[in-house]
Amino acid sequence: RDFCLSRGLGDVYKRQDDDISVPEEADSGAYLFQVGAFKNANDAEIRKVELVLLDLPTQVEESTVDNGEILYRVLVGPYSNTSKTALARAKLAENDFPFLLVKLKQ
Repeated sequence: RDFCLSRGLGDVYKRQDDDISVPEEADSGAYLFQVGAFKNANDAEIRKVELVLLDLPTQVEESTVDNGEILYRVLVGPYSNTSKTALARAKLAENDFPFLLVKLKQ
């Protein structure tokens, strides 16, 4: 599968080692996890099904990047509650899914 991480949703918090901190400050922002960006829509749908089986709210978003290439982003969330964000992060980490934590633009 072609897997690459892309930008454009908001502020990205990269995963380091096997841990990522959920921002503790109480703000009105919402967060989501990007759990893949695929060149092939079928690969994105497979990832979506894997995440739905973990009871995570998942969607696939088609996005055109700077070079005109189309990527299919697999997104979990959004979460505005810090504890729900932390629970989703834990499920992703426990199941070895690579991810980026993204703060959505307001």
